Amino acid sequence: MKSKFLIAAVSFLLVVWSAVTAQENGQELTFSLKEAQDYALVHNKMVLAAKSDVLATKAALWETISAALPQVEASGSFTDNLKLMTTLLPGEFFGQPGIKIPVTFGSQFNSSASVQASMLIFNAPLFIALKPPGLPRS
Repeated sequence: MKSKFLIAAVSFLLVVWSAVTAQENGQELTFSLKEAQDYALVHNKMVLAAKSDVLATKAALWETISAALPQVEASGSFTDNLKLMTTLLPGEFFGQPGIKIPVTFGSQFNSSASVQASMLIFNAPLFIALKPPGLPRS
């Protein structure tokens, strides 16, 4: 029983001693009042979180503005039919009864292109939401 108490006491003292020495190893910061205020503004977690919120709000505002800007979409395709489809037709169509004649249908190359432009003409909730602060929302 006495050895368990001794081991617990030594362990406790080691933990306390390591915590105290860990605090002493760091550099000591000395500031003037103005430097302390500037350091607090730069390293304050609440200020950093508020700056992140402002950046997120600006990004969301530009995302909303982009919905009102003109939108242009373009697409295109090109197809190379390496081997065209061959179909056997009865010879009666060509004046040769009883014979199957191979006929090739289609084209070797196909291409297509399209362009589409659109613009939001009027959306009242969007334009009200985009009014700068301080202006009346009538």
